[in-house]
Amino acid sequence: KAPFGGGREKGERIMQEPQKKNILGYLISGGQATRMGGINKAGVCFRGVPMGERIIKTLSKQAAQVWVSANRDVDMFLKFGAKRVLKDRVEGSMGPLAGLEALEGEVPSEVEWILISPCDVPLLPEGLSDFFISHYRETPASILTIRVGGKFQNTTALIHRSVLGTLKETLQAGDRKVGLWMQRMGALPCDWAGDPLSFANVNSKEELELLEKEAK
Repeated sequence: KAPFGGGREKGERIMQEPQKKNILGYLISGGQATRMGGINKAGVCFRGVPMGERIIKTLSKQAAQVWVSANRDVDMFLKFGAKRVLKDRVEGSMGPLAGLEALEGEVPSEVEWILISPCDVPLLPEGLSDFFISHYRETPASILTIRVGGKFQNTTALIHRSVLGTLKETLQAGDRKVGLWMQRMGALPCDWAGDPLSFANVNSKEELELLEKEAK
């Protein structure tokens, strides 16, 4: 056990080591997808399977259950296998932090950790939770995030529930930068030495076609 390194909930909650039974998978799909013509990227197929469905299945192998942050197409995500879909509680398009804020007060008591992913990384690795767990054992932190080739992929991370209570105030202050919030919370960057395409984002049809060709 280790003391938590970020925000606190009521009472003195101690971080339990992450493992499948105490991890909630959380797909964040609240973007406007303007470069994809405004369609929901989670429903766009990568090699014949919707990206959202692929990622939910990948997360379900590493977490006790999977929820989704989305402001539309709730039935689609439930069909993909999500147990629950949460809408943003803050007004305006505040991005991924708003999706995380929606978890505050909703997370089941048995959940310690939230394994998050955006909806447009179709090659998300099945060993992601094990990767984070190994880093946590070396250096316990309340947020562990991915760094690939020196570049941060902040919307792919393992987050302890204790930091969720800091998000409402952050958003009310007009701050919507995920990286800045994580830095304030003492996030641990974890360098990914595997295939860099594991976290490649699809933001356009051209990027989708290119990734389909380049991916193993």
